Formats: sequence, structure tokens, C-alpha cells
Amino acid sequence: MHEYGLVQDVVRLVLERFPPDGGRSVACVRIEVGEFLVASQESMETAYEVLTRGTPLEGSRLEVAQA
Repeated sequence: MHEYGLVQDVVRLVLERFPPDGGRSVACVRIEVGEFLVASQESMETAYEVLTRGTPLEGSRLEVAQA
């Protein structure tokens, strides 16, 4: 699915920016998407939940906003 590829990149970038040994936790990841994005918000949120399982981001939420 297209959404999984997009969200996988987001998860990777957040984990690079906030490594687990940095002593900080992430409660919410907010991304802004353009009007031409064809991925559904629900699919992206589901992909985020699946892709963050077992990572330091597990339990955080993805917030998708229109730019």
C-alpha cells in the first residue's frame, strides 16, 4: 500500500530525530499533507499504528493535517 511506504519514511525520520536512548518520548507525530495527497488519513493512521509496534513510538499517535 502507498500509505505504508509514506508512513514508514515518517517513522524512520522520527526515530532518527528522537533516538530511544535520548531520554525523550514522543506522544504525537504531526504531519501536514498537501491537497493532492491520495492516501487516506485513516489508512495512514492504521499504518502508523502497525509500523510503530515494538518501537519507542508505540502508543504515540499520528496526526494528519491539511496544509
